[in-house]
Amino acid sequence: MKITLIGGVVKSVNKFIAKSKSYFTKERLIAISMLSRIVGMVLLMSVIPLGAMKVEAQKDSNPVVSTIDPKVSLDVQRSVPIKLEIVQPEIKVGESEYLKKEREAREAEEARQTQLALGSRETVAREEYRPAPYDPDLASKRDLAKRAAAAYGIDWKLVEAVWQVESGKSWDTTTASYAGAQGPMQFMPGTWAAYAVDADGDGVANINDAEDAVYTGAKYLAAGGAGSGNVDGALFNYNHAQWYVDMVKGVAASITD
Repeated sequence: MKITLIGGVVKSVNKFIAKSKSYFTKERLIAISMLSRIVGMVLLMSVIPLGAMKVEAQKDSNPVVSTIDPKVSLDVQRSVPIKLEIVQPEIKVGESEYLKKEREAREAEEARQTQLALGSRETVAREEYRPAPYDPDLASKRDLAKRAAAAYGIDWKLVEAVWQVESGKSWDTTTASYAGAQGPMQFMPGTWAAYAVDADGDGVANINDAEDAVYTGAKYLAAGGAGSGNVDGALFNYNHAQWYVDMVKGVAASITD
């Protein structure tokens, strides 16, 4: 009985093996082998970190071992999204060399004009004038301007206009500018010493006396060019500024007798 049973099992095994041999052909065995390797690789990657995995390759029968060391990792557990903020660069247009030189030249010219406006000669910007103890009427002042102009052969309106611009036709006065110009015609002491006239005949050429000052002014204008018809040159000599020349000529043109 036992022998019969064993014999039956052996026959069944032999039959299974015979069928297996016919089923597991060479091609099927190769496919099963490749499939098992792929499954094994997938399982291996699921349990072993990528950075620690080693790959072996055959090259000329010599095994080559390389280690994959990833440089980038992705944190899929992060719940807060990454916010990228793009900052726009600020663009500033600078001043070119040409524009810089042009600006500096313009500023220098403006500064020069300002200096001229302040007055660059001896009789510079005037201070507020104090009224003289005695101040005759306009007719008396005009008569003085006419007499002084006639003495030096120049236009009396020119003399009166300079007197007006310098001190508002002040009479005897000790008023002086901050630069030291004095009297009704605003002479610097040095210029006064060179051209002073004792017009009232009291023996003293007084820079603060109206008669002496107006006559001296007429003499200075004549010497500066007014005596030969060069009015602009005479006025520029009196005060080295074009604005002054234009102002006096404008006042002279407005005077009517």
